[in-house]
Amino acid sequence: MTTNFDRQLKMLKNEFEQAKSDKVRLETRKEEASKRRKEAAKKIKDMGYDPKDLATVIAEKEKNLTEVMEDARQYLPGEEVADDDDDMEFEE
Repeated sequence: MTTNFDRQLKMLKNEFEQAKSDKVRLETRKEEASKRRKEAAKKIKDMGYDPKDLATVIAEKEKNLTEVMEDARQYLPGEEVADDDDDMEFEE
């Protein structure tokens, strides 16, 4: 009976030590993540944006980029080009 109790006690001690180790490891990871988050927020602020508004800013930038790309496509060969291309004069 004592042997079974000793084994259970030893298992509980091992599990407790493992849990303490896991806790320390997770707390360290949490601190590192928090530090990285603060650094990223500072970089965003240094760029002139509010981190809380970042999703809106990104959506606006994506919209602007899409519009610019659509405008630029008209000047690419093989894309839809205005019919008055025949009127263009090229210097030789």
